[in-house]
Amino acid sequence: GGRVMISLMNHYSIDIHREASRAISNLLTSLERQAEIINEGVPGLVALATSPDEECQYSAALSFRKLSPNVSSHRVVVENGGLRALFYLLKVRDLKTRKQSATALRDLAGNADFKWRFAEEGGLEAMVSLALSKELVLQCLAVAALRHLSLEDELKRPIVEANVMLPLTRCVAWANEDLSCQSTGLLANLSENAEDQLALV
Repeated sequence: GGRVMISLMNHYSIDIHREASRAISNLLTSLERQAEIINEGVPGLVALATSPDEECQYSAALSFRKLSPNVSSHRVVVENGGLRALFYLLKVRDLKTRKQSATALRDLAGNADFKWRFAEEGGLEAMVSLALSKELVLQCLAVAALRHLSLEDELKRPIVEANVMLPLTRCVAWANEDLSCQSTGLLANLSENAEDQLALV
């Protein structure tokens, strides 16, 4: 059944696309069912993410969000264009889709093997831009991703240069406990680099 749904993600009919993508996202709820989709279905999810259809976009974002806690999926997602697809989904109109995408990116940013790849594909700018959004939940997810990335010493300076202080200083007035925790963690990591301290001040 999983193979059939994977093959239907390439069907010419948008209605079939929608239902197949919904089925895939439902199957991914079970960890035991993820291996087959990781091995064969990620390119289809990447294609769905860039579909003009909002339902397909949401199903793709939801699928990536369900895969992202499974570290064994990260390499396949990254090597098949998953980061760029998720960055694309951050810009769509639907808030639910953006939230699912941002959650997946937060988890991917925590993988030490792909922090540089995340940055090289435009992730620093994407997360800083997301941190400037009006929705608190997106701000929290963006800053959490940046906090993960800032654990990599060689990325501390590029994060500061990506103008990270603009969203951090703006959100102080309305930050909840989660955003406060993520922001202070990010600042603590960045301040470990003496070269960045003057810029932070």
